[in-house]
Amino acid sequence: MLSDNKDIRIEIKFYGIPCPSILSLNKFSITQFEYFDISFPENHDLRILSNEINFLRYLIVFSTNKDISLLECSFLEKNISDEDKYSGICLLDSFFIREESRDFPHQRHQNLLDIRDFIKIPDLYEKWRLICKDKESAVYKYFTTIYDDGYFLDERFHKIVMAFEDYHRNSPCFPQTISTSNGKNRKIYLRERIDSVFKAFEKQLFYLFRDLGEQNRIIKLIVDTRDFLTHGGDVKKALSIKDPTGYFKLTDLLISIIALMILKDLGFTGDEIKKKIWNLPSYYALVDYDWSNVQ
Repeated sequence: MLSDNKDIRIEIKFYGIPCPSILSLNKFSITQFEYFDISFPENHDLRILSNEINFLRYLIVFSTNKDISLLECSFLEKNISDEDKYSGICLLDSFFIREESRDFPHQRHQNLLDIRDFIKIPDLYEKWRLICKDKESAVYKYFTTIYDDGYFLDERFHKIVMAFEDYHRNSPCFPQTISTSNGKNRKIYLRERIDSVFKAFEKQLFYLFRDLGEQNRIIKLIVDTRDFLTHGGDVKKALSIKDPTGYFKLTDLLISIIALMILKDLGFTGDEIKKKIWNLPSYYALVDYDWSNVQ
């Protein structure tokens, strides 16, 4: 049972298909399949069902570090005569891009989330649904960008920056204003948002930056590059990234800090997050990386 409340009920169910052997009459096997069963206490429109399916898809993508595709979706409709009628829908095809993950042969990655986490944190999926609802814009930008190769490197980086800003802006655990020298408050800037995350996850990000000077330079490079991509101008261009290959590492860094914030919002402790984040390929690719290569 993933979720059971007044709004929705989600179960993981199983069924088997007999597979008789064509080579031997005395052999028989059953292939097991799993599926999600979603039910509502009252009628809802398909847009709400579509959202819930995307919440599930995003959970699996986040947990397994790879994109997935919807194979089949059907719904059971109750009509006036109380007869059940099954219908198929294909509303979500355009959202499902491909199945691929980044593989590092020297490191076997486990899932970021597994069944033990749902046993340990019974309301884990409810927390996930809350993230998807409260931070809808950030979640959408994040999951529709990280596996889409249709973007240029700068476009992909820019969308992930916006996803980070949206996520941070809707996270009450991080400060959203700062006091100025004249005693007034102002909204924090991107640099201060990134700094607050590095401070909150100092232990988890330790292996990415052994040199504090390089860390400050890279954060400034992210901010300057984002400003150039957003506002343009020769001055901002001179401060932004010069070598386009550096976008890979900057994007991996942003993906990593967004993942850290998500794990925190799901209720994991600092030590648990420190162990789990090593299973994120974007994070692992940056461990002990020579940041002088990013200019």
